[in-house]
Amino acid sequence: MREKTLYSMGVDIKRTWNFKNGDLELVKYDENIGQAVINRLSCLLNSLDIFYDEYGSLIHNYLGEKNVKSTREYIRLEIEKRLLRDPRLKNVDCTVDSFNNHTVKGHLTLTFLNDDVYEDNFVLGVQ
Repeated sequence: MREKTLYSMGVDIKRTWNFKNGDLELVKYDENIGQAVINRLSCLLNSLDIFYDEYGSLIHNYLGEKNVKSTREYIRLEIEKRLLRDPRLKNVDCTVDSFNNHTVKGHLTLTFLNDDVYEDNFVLGVQ
């Protein structure tokens, strides 16, 4: 894999709001894209519409449903649709392995505009 660029992965304040050396701790590269995915998918769609258009997801609507192929497919489509709103990404492939009342587990492959690829398993807790 090519060296990651600041453009493709970005930098942000760590979601735990910890301080390091007298300043807010930052996340970058792989850790930042992971945090961006978690933030977007765990936020209720349009709950931040005063700041961001179409930010968030509707994953919570599917939690508690039967863990069958059709429901996993709806969740997969929701994840892909919402993550493609990130302007750094040109493609998202998601596999949803399982879910229950509070958790979705699966695998993501994200392709950035500069063709860098990031892959990881995920466990998303949604309340």
